[in-house]
Amino acid sequence: MPRAIIGEKASDPLVLYTLIEKVGSGSYGEIYRSMHKQNPQIVALKIIDLTRTQDDLDDLLAEVDFQAKCFSPHLARYFGSWMWDNKLTIAMEYLGGGTAEDFIRQRALTEEQCAYIIREVLKGLEYMHAENKIHRDIKAANILFDNSGAVKLADFGVAAQMKSAQDARTTFVGTPLYMAPEIIMNEPYTTKVDIYSLGVMCIELATGRAPRHDMHPMDVLYAIPTTPSPKLVGDWSAEFKEFVDKCLMKNPKKRPTATELLAHPFASTERDKSLVKADIDAWRVKKNDTVAVEDKKATGDDWWNEYNRVRV
Repeated sequence: MPRAIIGEKASDPLVLYTLIEKVGSGSYGEIYRSMHKQNPQIVALKIIDLTRTQDDLDDLLAEVDFQAKCFSPHLARYFGSWMWDNKLTIAMEYLGGGTAEDFIRQRALTEEQCAYIIREVLKGLEYMHAENKIHRDIKAANILFDNSGAVKLADFGVAAQMKSAQDARTTFVGTPLYMAPEIIMNEPYTTKVDIYSLGVMCIELATGRAPRHDMHPMDVLYAIPTTPSPKLVGDWSAEFKEFVDKCLMKNPKKRPTATELLAHPFASTERDKSLVKADIDAWRVKKNDTVAVEDKKATGDDWWNEYNRVRV
């Protein structure tokens, strides 16, 4: 029998959705831009073949459970998931504007663009950390944009739930270049690991590459806890450089929280998503995105209503 873990009551999820095109693939399975058959809603369907994936089913279901409990406009929205025909299908918000990594591959970002992206990421982290959730894989590749330029955190495959703000994790997960020292040293860690990763991502956004990108992963794992933290160098403001330094403090107790960083002079100003809209349009043209049906635009409370409708 099909298993609607959370979502609309249906058998095969493809009864509900039409696959339009494949937009991603990997060891996890495939991702398709898809459209709901009863309304013009566009979603991303992540289809995982359970007979081929190396991931444990419990880990996959933990990811689904994590996403289902996140309710924030700063995180990629979750609509439902189903077990059917040895496949796990997850319906997520389709974000057609590309990733922050796509942006920096296209051209260098301005400081104002960096500040906009970083502030929006901090809003997502502030929500997650208030819910005692750790992302554990903050990097440019996991920061997505919708077509209007709104920023969303995505990819919660290694995210973790803590019991309380005082709880700590010990699991060794993440991408080496962005790992906080305490993870590498196998020490208990908290939400502050996301702040360290954010600092690395700041340098990535500003320079186009994460620090130590040209090193072997094992050398990176040795260097992070034993050598000085990387610095943002070049023609950037003192506020930006100080912001990065605070994020990359080796002692997690000295790292600011997401809420504190939102008050930092570098990130305290609200900026408009129009800062990145032209780059999104250029990226879509470059990848020949000739989508006939645009994303269903949901603003304010609309998407909450949509979410509550599909989860009944």
